[in-house]
Amino acid sequence: GGGEHDALFAAELAKYDKLLGELQANFARQAQLLTALTAANERFVRGRQQRDGNLGRDVLLSKLDAAHKTFHELLGNLGEGVRFYTNFQELLRTFKSKCADFVFARQTEKKDQLDQIQRGATAGAVNVMGGVQAPHAQPPQPAAPPAYGAQQP
Repeated sequence: GGGEHDALFAAELAKYDKLLGELQANFARQAQLLTALTAANERFVRGRQQRDGNLGRDVLLSKLDAAHKTFHELLGNLGEGVRFYTNFQELLRTFKSKCADFVFARQTEKKDQLDQIQRGATAGAVNVMGGVQAPHAQPPQPAAPPAYGAQQP
């Protein structure tokens, strides 16, 4: 019995010898990669610790960061300016329209008053020449202002 089981186990385990070899090869390769990675990291750390190169990089990064912030600030200011002038333009259009309406109204009033004056002058001329009095020929008389110191009723 016991030897027979040992031979059976050995035969079954032998099936996995190929996989065991692949695993051992992977472990060896990982160890090599870890060694190479550790060496590369040490070179990187030494390079960063050099103050001259590090200082120059830090100054450059700081300037780039400041330029980036300034760019976004200017971009925001430009957007605000565009909104302001767009709104201002609309207000100016409204004001221009109101001015045009005001000018038109004053021109209409002027024309009406000139027509009234011409009709009044024509009616006055007929009154002087023909003795016919037009009903609107007499302008209304303004009320006399109260005398200074007179008592008001």
